[in-house]
Amino acid sequence: MEITEIEKELAALRADLDDLRTHFSASPKPGHGDYAEAFMEALQEKVRREREEKGSPAGVAVVVNHRHNRKGSNSTHLSIVTVDEGAALPDDDKLAKRHQRLAALASDPLILPIFRHLLRLFFEEKPMQATTAELGVALGRKPEEIEAILRPVVAADLIYRGLAKNDEVFYEWDGGTLPMALLVNHWPDRAVRKG
Repeated sequence: MEITEIEKELAALRADLDDLRTHFSASPKPGHGDYAEAFMEALQEKVRREREEKGSPAGVAVVVNHRHNRKGSNSTHLSIVTVDEGAALPDDDKLAKRHQRLAALASDPLILPIFRHLLRLFFEEKPMQATTAELGVALGRKPEEIEAILRPVVAADLIYRGLAKNDEVFYEWDGGTLPMALLVNHWPDRAVRKG
């Protein structure tokens, strides 16, 4: 990746973080400070250090994970991952595990719409959880179909399956990275060839 491409990626990240800053500042939580501002500072510092020590990183991944669970707890996790040398790439075992998780996500075309539905609940300031009946209504499917569709995703530990007090099955997503990356990443529709 050329330096100009990295600078473009960083500019896009800054724009996304400005959106986050707007979201967080619009509904501040007492005692939690400005998440986006602290994150932006951490991102800039990490990239500055990487450039000083090793030149520009080959890749920068930014993960913002805000969790709201059934019990009303909230947490936000911000992380920055850079790849600056071949040794930092995952080994075969890690790639195999990632492949299994991707295969689970790709096992049915309705899986990502289910995660999208759960993410929409977050923007409505609700926990990212729904019963099989609620998911069935949202996606026009029967609850037992939802169960079958989500079975591989539960097995891959990408979503939690639980029973409510009334013995109704529900699914809860903690905002985990892999489905989030597939939902919010702005990938081009096709590969762009240069040269």
